[in-house]
Amino acid sequence: MNLEESRKLLSHPVYGTKAKPRGYNVPVTVVGACSARDGANLLMRFNPQWTREDHTKLARAHEEAARLRQEFWDHEAESAAMDAFGRPYRITDYQISGIACDLFTESHKVALRDHLHSASKHRVLAVCHQAAATTRKALQ
Repeated sequence: MNLEESRKLLSHPVYGTKAKPRGYNVPVTVVGACSARDGANLLMRFNPQWTREDHTKLARAHEEAARLRQEFWDHEAESAAMDAFGRPYRITDYQISGIACDLFTESHKVALRDHLHSASKHRVLAVCHQAAATTRKALQ
């Protein structure tokens, strides 16, 4: 999987569709659901034709994409630290959520945010698809 495939995977219309599940006061997307079970129910509502195998494959794809995006974040943080400090990234450089350090250039911060937000969405979607694959409501 590469960066473009990761973006394409997140761009599926079902992930941006909002609905108001029972017990919610506002409409949410799959990623915005409070639990994996609620997210799984939304996935099954939006695409009832997906089978257990489809959900399992998508869960694996999202897990792989999350791992890839984390690797990209790590590489970008390393590059940003080299540009800012002239040395490799250290965990003690991490001061601000997502972008690690305010001293990094704006282009590095934009890339770091993108990788972090995408990795997070992929992780949530992987868990929701796995929950959908294991529910009795899922198609055989």
